[in-house]
Amino acid sequence: MMSEISNLSNEQLAYHSARLAMGVSLLFHGGVRLPKLQTFASGVAKGYEGTFIGGFPSLTAGYFIVFAEVAVGLGLLIGGQFTRWALVLGIALMGVLMFGTTLVEAWERLPSQIVHLIIFYLILMNRHTSGPKVEPALK
Repeated sequence: MMSEISNLSNEQLAYHSARLAMGVSLLFHGGVRLPKLQTFASGVAKGYEGTFIGGFPSLTAGYFIVFAEVAVGLGLLIGGQFTRWALVLGIALMGVLMFGTTLVEAWERLPSQIVHLIIFYLILMNRHTSGPKVEPALK
């Protein structure tokens, strides 16, 4: 294992390290919410009372967020073909979170979401130069 890591370029090592770190972060971010899923989703819905997404839409979003975080985290940790889709889902999730954040003017949350978005973007942009080479199925 150490010899495999030693053979990676700094670019490849950075790519895999960032992918794994973000995977752990998102997996546990959603994972710790699973046992208290109803409470979390209800809290999200309560935070959006009085907005045009109050009630059922925000309650649904509360459930979606948790499962999306877990899915992104697992996809990044598994790697391979799952990486690309996990990163795209992560970017979309940040978009959903940023929409909600700006709707309720919770500006203190926005920097963290923007940082996550940028990291997902950078990992995605470096996937083909640093990540595993994927041969096309048809030539």
